[in-house]
Formats: sequence, C-alpha cells, structure tokens
Amino acid sequence: MPADAYHRSISHQGLPLSLEIIRTRRKSLAIHVFPGERVTEVRVPLKCPWTEVDAFIESRLDWLVVALQKVALEPIEPKFKRGDIHTFLGKGYVLETCFGRNNVIMTPDQLWISCKRPDSEPHVAQLFFDYLRRESESIFQERLAYCQATFPEPVSPSGLRVRRMKARWGSCSERGEICLNTMLVQKSLDVIDMVITHELCHLVHFQHDRRFYQLMDRAMPDWREREAYLASKIDPDSPTKGGLDPEQLSLL
Repeated sequence: MPADAYHRSISHQGLPLSLEIIRTRRKSLAIHVFPGERVTEVRVPLKCPWTEVDAFIESRLDWLVVALQKVALEPIEPKFKRGDIHTFLGKGYVLETCFGRNNVIMTPDQLWISCKRPDSEPHVAQLFFDYLRRESESIFQERLAYCQATFPEPVSPSGLRVRRMKARWGSCSERGEICLNTMLVQKSLDVIDMVITHELCHLVHFQHDRRFYQLMDRAMPDWREREAYLASKIDPDSPTKGGLDPEQLSLL
C-alpha cells in the first residue's frame, strides 16, 4: 500500500466493505470499483480534511453497495498458463499442461490438461471450457431441483439452459427459461445455489424491485454474503476449498 494510502473496513446493508483511501494531486473526490478486487479505492485531494472524506464516503455507501454487487455479477476472463489457479466447485487447482491426447484430469491439487498444443492458451482454454460445460449440466440440474424444493413459493421454470456468458452468471427470460453461465460451476455450491435462487425469484418478480429483494431475503437470508464471493476466485468459507496452503492462497 502506498505511504499516502489508508485502509478502512466498514459494513453497510450487511455487506463488508474494504476501502483504500489514497491521497493524490487531484481536485475532486472519487470512488473506483475494480472487477475481481475486494478493495475499493477512494481517491481524495492531498489536503482534503478527514471530515470531508468521511462525509463523502457516507453519502456514497448506497451507490457503492449497488456498484459492488453489479461488478460481482460480471465474470472475469481467466488465463491459461502453467501455474495459474483455476477453480471447480469452490476449490482451487494449479494448472499443468502436457503434450498428448485431448484430456482433462483433476487430481487433489492440480488440473491437468493434455493436448497437441499445450503452449497455446486458446487451445487449452477451449478444452477446459468444454470440460466445465459437460460437468456443469448435471450439477446445475441437481442444484436447481434442490433450490426449487426449498423455495418459499411454488415455482417451475420452463427450462434450464447452460452456456458460457461473458457478462452474466445467470438470467431468466420472460418465458421462464433459466440460463446459467458454464463458469458458475467454478464456484462453491452455496454460491451456485444463490445464483439459481436469484433466477427463481425472477419467476415471481421479473424486475429488481422491492418485492424481488424481499423474496430473496425469504428464500435465502444470507444471499448477500454468498454474492460477495462471486468476485473471488476461491470462496474462503466454502467447505470444499481444501487442498491449498496459505502461501498458495496468497497468490489468488
């Protein structure tokens, strides 16, 4: 952290916020939210009084919560070099590539991808995405059935579709079809259930209005905490996270 930066942890609307306040040569105050980062930057003038900084942060808290939730719902494009960390059901695996027949194998700590072009990131990525699609279809069907059974109101989607999406983890059409992002299978079951429950709520209230969030609170009281992990590569509190020591976790 820069010498002129200050860290502050607060909570608003039940969401923990990590703020890094940075004094720079500028005239105005601004908040910057970055995809994939848990820390939000608050940039302020060098001589701005702390009372003004505090008042600015306080006036932007509602906006900040909405912005963080929106960013959390935007998947991050992964990279595919040897040693990169990739996840499956909330647990991290170290990527290893080798020459051979197209295949994807997961060991307790590693993700092995063999192919004819192991040094080609696009080629390795395609094999990984194909693997996720095959695995995610059955997992999402099982979790949808579970979430429907525990939902506070009777709901029945017209169908479930699985595909890779760049800007959403899930969606619900006006016809009642739920679509889930293949990449969601990288998250823990708790997070997967949160996204599915979110889409089930749209079957009752299509818009993100007050009634929608009231139904979310009834269906899953801790959904805000689960949603926060959508911005993380690994869900810290997931029971399936094992296999990584603290040094490996610091690389994520």
